[in-house]
This record gives sequence, structure tokens and C-alpha cells, in this order.
Amino acid sequence: MHDGIPLLLTVVSRHCAVCPAQKRIVAELGARYSATRLKVILLDAEAEPERVRALSVMTVPTTLLFTAGGTVAHVNNGLVGLEALMRQIDGLPLTQGK
Repeated sequence: MHDGIPLLLTVVSRHCAVCPAQKRIVAELGARYSATRLKVILLDAEAEPERVRALSVMTVPTTLLFTAGGTVAHVNNGLVGLEALMRQIDGLPLTQGK
């Protein structure tokens, strides 16, 4: 799903009242972090239900932060703010295995 850099995966739905706000926050993160520091993906729960089930996501929005090695470092169920996500991202190792 990612290529050796941290990944922020956000599961959203068009029927979710707070998902537009979460999408704006995630877009801001994409603008703040270079593509070599963080990969950002939005996953539509309705369009890709199998992938959502495979991730054990039960609510939207859900934001999962993966390390460069592919391990889940943080799971945020519900709306999560920019500063909280930045603290989580900044706490990750910059490269795989460090």
C-alpha cells in the first residue's frame, strides 16, 4: 500500500457529516509534508468496502498512520485535528528501521 515512507490513510464516506472537515485537515497535511516524508491516501468506504473491512475499520472518518515499515502506529476513530495528527506524524521515524 505504500513504498517505504510513512502513510496516512484516511477512511471517509460521502454520508459522513464530519468527513469533509477531516478531508480538509488531511489535505493540509499533504501540503505541509513532502511526498518523501508522508504519503497521504483517502479511501472511500463505500467504493472500497473490502479494503475497509481488511483494515478492521468500523467508523468514518478513521485515520490510520503507518510507519515506513508498514506497521500501524496510530488509529484515530472520528474527527482528529491537524495538531494531533502532526504530533503523531512528527513522532514517527523518518526512515524504515530507525
